[in-house]
Amino acid sequence: MSDDFITSKDDRLDGRLYAIFAANFLLVGLTFFGWALIYPIVAGPLRWGTGTFIGSHAEPFDYPINVLWAVPIVAMVLAWILRIEGQRSRAITLAAAPLMFLTILVICYHAGFGTFN
Repeated sequence: MSDDFITSKDDRLDGRLYAIFAANFLLVGLTFFGWALIYPIVAGPLRWGTGTFIGSHAEPFDYPINVLWAVPIVAMVLAWILRIEGQRSRAITLAAAPLMFLTILVICYHAGFGTFN
């Protein structure tokens, strides 16, 4: 393969990784500064998934709220290390994992699976 093709592929993968990083940073920012906006969407699924009551004025360092910001940050750090090592595809998968898990949890809960206790 030519070096131009490899560079182009790496640039595309880096673009995807940065987009996922931006989504993770958005989730972290909303957890800290926009909890009132995401509370109606994620409180029920988190309560269903963890069995812990979540108040509308919860502290960001209380469980399970801390999962919404700590897991994406750890995933981004580890994904950045993988990116530096040249494993961009694995970095994308790792960085997207917290977002995918939260998305699946919210969709399953709001689709009605949360009513089967």
